[in-house]
Formats: sequence, C-alpha cells, structure tokens
Amino acid sequence: MNLMLNGEKEDLVLVDFGTSHRFLNGNDIVITTAGTYHFFAPEQVKPNANGTKIVHGKRADIWAAGISLYSIATGQHPIE
Repeated sequence: MNLMLNGEKEDLVLVDFGTSHRFLNGNDIVITTAGTYHFFAPEQVKPNANGTKIVHGKRADIWAAGISLYSIATGQHPIE
C-alpha cells in the first residue's frame, strides 16, 4: 500500500507477525482469524450463507490498514 506524504509516494508498512500467514501460489484464503476485533473485516465477523468464514488475507489486510490509518488520524476506532 502506498501513502502520499508531503507530495511524495511512500510505502506504508505495518507489522504484526503474531497472526501472520504465508500465502503460496496466489492463494490468500485464511480459515482462522485472530487479532483485535476492532480491525476485523466484516467477513471475519459474520459467516457467509453456508456458515463458514472465508477470508481473503490480502483484502482483510487492506481493511485493517484503513482502520489503522483512521485510528491514527482521529485517535478513535471508526466501529465500536
């Protein structure tokens, strides 16, 4: 993810290896979820129609990055 700072493009790097996964061959499906629920993507909280929670790790990471940026900018979580 890129971030514009002072008119220059910078890479955004946030690290939490406590819940890290290694994705092979483009497969980013995560079966289990762990971490802080304030940063969970909606599909991590609510199961789909057949009762499973299928989470695409890359999409969930982008969601969490957005929540993190909001929290940094405002000092609060957007969803309680």
